[in-house]
Amino acid sequence: MPSTIVWWLLFVIVAIPTNMLWARMLRTLREHQIDYPRWGGHWSALMKFRRFVREGPADVEQRRLLMWIYLAMALAMLAFIGFAASGVSAVAARVAVP
Repeated sequence: MPSTIVWWLLFVIVAIPTNMLWARMLRTLREHQIDYPRWGGHWSALMKFRRFVREGPADVEQRRLLMWIYLAMALAMLAFIGFAASGVSAVAARVAVP
């Protein structure tokens, strides 16, 4: 199996739990009446959740959720970069072959 497919599958496998963690984070923000932009405010929502965890009345579960969100986002970013790099190298290899 080419590495491009492996990286793509890894990205898809990591993206699903990342979105589930993200939904849990947004639900926590709503439960505590913390306002965040509904459309296009992803980074704003993450920063508000981080501020809530560090300065607010967050419990251990919410601190753990923040850690898992950061870990899942880092893995998804790594998988996407691996996918993009393997795709570029595959295209370059095809073009270089006479």
